[in-house]
Amino acid sequence: MIEQPVNIQLNHLKYIVVLSIYIIFAILLYAATNISMAVAESQSGGVTVSATVPGEPPQVAAQILSPISGSRFDNQSITVSGTCESGKIIQIYKNEIFAGSTLCSGGVFNLKVDLVYGKNDLVAKTYDSLNQKGPDSSTITVYFDNQSSNASDNKNQSYTNSSLALEQLVVITDNFYQGVIVESSFTLSSRVMGGQAPYAVYVSWGDGKEDLVLQPSSDEFEIQHVYKFAGDYKVSVKAVDSLGNKASIQTMVIVNGKPIVYAPSFLKNPTKTLPILTRVWQIYIIVVLSTFSFWLGERWLLHRYKRASLVK
Repeated sequence: MIEQPVNIQLNHLKYIVVLSIYIIFAILLYAATNISMAVAESQSGGVTVSATVPGEPPQVAAQILSPISGSRFDNQSITVSGTCESGKIIQIYKNEIFAGSTLCSGGVFNLKVDLVYGKNDLVAKTYDSLNQKGPDSSTITVYFDNQSSNASDNKNQSYTNSSLALEQLVVITDNFYQGVIVESSFTLSSRVMGGQAPYAVYVSWGDGKEDLVLQPSSDEFEIQHVYKFAGDYKVSVKAVDSLGNKASIQTMVIVNGKPIVYAPSFLKNPTKTLPILTRVWQIYIIVVLSTFSFWLGERWLLHRYKRASLVK
């Protein structure tokens, strides 16, 4: 009687089922880890990039109503006011140099602006919160000198004095800050020029907080601040030099709220869940490798048994 070899095959079905379970578990574990990390980043004030589809840029130009063109001033600081589209950011430029920004409210704007010695061409530029630019206003030309505003015979003279212009105290800062996240550190860059060093710089953040910076020279400096609430803030930077001369500028800061991360209750405490998830990942990898080694072992034993059967 001839002994027939026994046909032994590996049970692949059980490994397919186990593999499917492992894949589903890995997807759930990966999702839980990502959600927990997003919660941790949100709670720590980390920067989160979000996309906003921009609409149409501003279509209505702001108009400067005060001062009127041809006005003369013996005071460096004046108030520029006019009409605008509510909710838009109005930036005033003097001789194509940023002079300050403010938020249009109720269809009007008012902004204190420091003039330079001599002729000042004032233009109001309109921007939205996404920094999309609208049309410019008409140019208004005014003069900062010692002449009376009623001196019509000198109306067209600029009275530019180069030595005075070089000595004039000026504050420079960026025209607009956007994308600032609430409860995260915001950096304001500024520079004081002219006058006589050292300088005392007072920064009013628009949220009731103020800081004092002592600057020994006209080098650019940075100062940090943290906003606790979202909103639009008017930041004022005022400088005083050693001779008592003063200069100031105002800029806008748009502060956004933290992104909302929807998560199950058991994932809302990342300081606890992330270490647990890390340990689960480690156990998961060990289990998967162990299963793979069992599969290889069964294949090896089956191969040896078949070879032994052929030898017999």
